[in-house]
Amino acid sequence: MTAIHSQADARVFGWLESLEKARQAAQENSLDMSEENYYTHLVIEEMSPGIHCQVQNEWWYSWLDGHWQACPKPDWAQHTTNWSIG
Repeated sequence: MTAIHSQADARVFGWLESLEKARQAAQENSLDMSEENYYTHLVIEEMSPGIHCQVQNEWWYSWLDGHWQACPKPDWAQHTTNWSIG
């Protein structure tokens, strides 16, 4: 799970063993992943194991009205993957 302020400013919050747990963490805003409204987007990436891992799926959220809400991948992120690796 990675919170994103801009393409050059992202913070990895962690890895969870299931999509269900990751979505629950987003829903609950665990550890204040918005960091008091600083981060505007959150991405959950499903990665394959290995070196130079491939992203299998990704789920995007936007910080709106004090909650992470599912959203389409933003235009500015269309050609970027592996947010969690940096």
